[in-house]
Amino acid sequence: MRRWRKAAFIIVFGLLLCSGAYLCFVAVNKPLPPPIVVVSACKSPSATMQRIQVGDSFSFFAVPTEFICRGQMDDTPPFTERFCVKPKCGGSALVIFLRDSEGFYRAPVDPMIVFSGYSERRHVVDDRGIVIGEDHWGYWDRNRYWRKVHLRRITAKYGPVTKSEARNYDRILSSACFSNP
Repeated sequence: MRRWRKAAFIIVFGLLLCSGAYLCFVAVNKPLPPPIVVVSACKSPSATMQRIQVGDSFSFFAVPTEFICRGQMDDTPPFTERFCVKPKCGGSALVIFLRDSEGFYRAPVDPMIVFSGYSERRHVVDDRGIVIGEDHWGYWDRNRYWRKVHLRRITAKYGPVTKSEARNYDRILSSACFSNP
């Protein structure tokens, strides 16, 4: 009987050890989330930054030597003001728009979230900690990331893009500030 207890202890301890190692491996290989967006009053930009003014409320900043920023306005309802920020080398884009550009034809379920390997929803706060929007991010696989940030009537989104493109777009999203506090 004593021998049986020893064998059971070794088996249970081995299973716990393997389970713990597996959980540590999964936690280490999980991609880090992008920085949380905290919106404060706009400060004077440096000479190397280009301001992207979206509506009357928010601004974002991008480096014009790395990105091309183009604005446009739809000529049919719903009239949507949209900015596309594209890297000078690459085909992806960060799209920032005022109002919902999908209008009446919005899908009932977001395919980015449905087909993601992982997705997360977080709050966007101002510099006083008050919630002013939502941040959804995730990835399809280890190499395809996406993100949607909603700030009142403004939405910014990218994806699916590579990890390095996501990092560059996250810097622009993290620069969000109030134009008229």
